[in-house]
Amino acid sequence: MSARRYHDFKIEWVADRNVLAKTLTTAKDLGYTIVALNKTFKFEDEKPRPEMIPKPPELTELLQNQNLKGLKLFTRLTVVLKNFNQIHIVIRSAVAQSYNILALQPTDEKLFQKVCEETECDIVTCDLTERLTFSPKSTLLNVAARRNISLEITYAAACRDRGIRRNVISQSNDILRFVKGKNVILSSEAVCCLDLRAPQDVANLGRLFGIGEQYCTASVSTNGTKLLNHIEARNSCKGVLTLKEKLPTPTDDQSAQEDEEVPSKKRKRVAKQTKGKQTKGTETKGKQTKGTETKGKQTKGTETKGKQTKGTETKGKQTKGT
Repeated sequence: MSARRYHDFKIEWVADRNVLAKTLTTAKDLGYTIVALNKTFKFEDEKPRPEMIPKPPELTELLQNQNLKGLKLFTRLTVVLKNFNQIHIVIRSAVAQSYNILALQPTDEKLFQKVCEETECDIVTCDLTERLTFSPKSTLLNVAARRNISLEITYAAACRDRGIRRNVISQSNDILRFVKGKNVILSSEAVCCLDLRAPQDVANLGRLFGIGEQYCTASVSTNGTKLLNHIEARNSCKGVLTLKEKLPTPTDDQSAQEDEEVPSKKRKRVAKQTKGKQTKGTETKGKQTKGTETKGKQTKGTETKGKQTKGTETKGKQTKGT
């Protein structure tokens, strides 16, 4: 039986390499085997352009660190969305697609619906540290789950501040009331090693956030495996599928013509048979009518003969009297 793999898909990328290395070392010591280094981006300009998106972090130095051996690292981009135009820019951006993981953070209900139903991404997340301006519907979360898009809840900010903790617990329970924990992942959003918690502690936090008991451990383990499978499938299917209409060949035309002629001949044959039956029926009816007329004539002739016979008998009586 293979050992369980624990993940943290959101550890913030910081400029200080020593702080970052210490955070990753702590994550490894706590039992994590999969970590994603995140860059959060928000379009500040009113006219967003693809070149505004930051490039992925360079992981060469971290991969060469012997203290991090056995820790699998991914790059992640989280984009805060304010309008539909930003979605199109992110999806079409080569820089955004060069990240291993793409997470989207919609700020209103229409954007949330667009992300869950149509947009190609890996994670949908919300900022639960502040009151949301909309309530994510369970139907949309189920649609996202069917598309293998993960819903993310982060815990580091809730551990730092009591007021933020209240917001996170309240809103996460509202969101997860019906979906419970399917395709839900728990991430730290850690900026230093003090923000990290052990996987089992995070699973216990999941119960406070409204995740069903049977899904708590999955939110830091098996649900992450499903996410990795989705990431691999999305990154391997970035080509465009073009469907070309098949041009008819002479053989196809001849076959189609024959197919059209066969029903036509069949219809003609059926019509001819029907017409023959109708003609035969008409002739039979004519014969019956003729027979009726002949019978009528015979009856009339019999009546005439009867009258003549009666007249003869009367004449005979008159002769006898005379």
